[in-house]
Amino acid sequence: MKRTLRMLLLVFCVAALAGIALLRMRQDAVTLLGARLADAEQLASITALPQTSAEGCVLHWNGEVLPYDSARGVYCLPQPLDGSATGSLSTTWGRVYLPADQWAQGRQDAMAEGRTLEVYVSDGKRWCRLEVYLSGVPALVVHTQRSVPYKLDPQYVSGTMASLDLAFNYGEYTLFWPEGNSRSQTVTGNIEYHWRGNTNLLANKKSYRLNLLDAKGQPDAKDLLGLGEDADWFLLNFATDTTRARDKVAWQLWQQMAQQNDHDLPGIQVEYVELYLDDTYVGLYGIARPISRDSLQLSANDLLYKWRTMPMDRSMPTAETFASLEENESLSWGVWLEVVWPKTYSEGVWQPMADYVDLYYT
Repeated sequence: MKRTLRMLLLVFCVAALAGIALLRMRQDAVTLLGARLADAEQLASITALPQTSAEGCVLHWNGEVLPYDSARGVYCLPQPLDGSATGSLSTTWGRVYLPADQWAQGRQDAMAEGRTLEVYVSDGKRWCRLEVYLSGVPALVVHTQRSVPYKLDPQYVSGTMASLDLAFNYGEYTLFWPEGNSRSQTVTGNIEYHWRGNTNLLANKKSYRLNLLDAKGQPDAKDLLGLGEDADWFLLNFATDTTRARDKVAWQLWQQMAQQNDHDLPGIQVEYVELYLDDTYVGLYGIARPISRDSLQLSANDLLYKWRTMPMDRSMPTAETFASLEENESLSWGVWLEVVWPKTYSEGVWQPMADYVDLYYT
């Protein structure tokens, strides 16, 4: 009797598991990204309701507002390049419906061609239509809340650059990374950003320095796109690389070669990201951690110099310059060259740089 009951219980459990699996398969067949796949008949039923403006209907992915391109009036939905779907869509009101003929099979083609896909939202009483395009690249969204102006010192830059209206900009950011795990698919926080690099100040597409901040305005180190934890980041505009691919390939090759030789230090690691600044699509960038003591894992006995910019007269530091820096126990030569590690002066800290300049320039 007990054996019979055990067998019946086992059969019941197997049947229950099979039923659950079948139910999930049926649910997956009619849903995508947590939204319902709607056929033509369902869409006709939705659009028979009164239509309302899409202005108050904001599209979210994993609970965060998606990047929005105000010039085109479309949302950007980052997704894996392999055609899989990850995350869930939601809105400020109503339920999300995805036209099955557009979303079920044609997502990869739409991503490759840059075509927009339709998204319908309805709460049973009204409906609206949104447009979305799929991107195989992570997206960074920055919203500016306030700006603090500053001026370049005309002593060190040309008159044209010194007259530029520059600012430290403070606000909030969201990074969308569909290939990340559930914890890192969206990263949010406070940020300060500003233009970076004298040579790109007059360019239409700027490079940026990003400083991640906590609620108190202090540095807030976070891992972005698996590149490691840091509070300081760069957005590189690929100004000298019209292919947007050459520089990244070169950096990757150097990383691989450096791993073969203990004497070669690793360079920067760069990942692609699309930038949306105050609901304006700015373009494709490379995001990277700056070369620093942390990224190079320097010891207390190592030295790290930073060459910031060339003097206006194009001169190089001389032996007298280095002697003066040593005498004054200074860690910087104007705004052009500095010792960024170690943080405190020690005798002979400029000697390696003096030898370098003598060897290659004088």
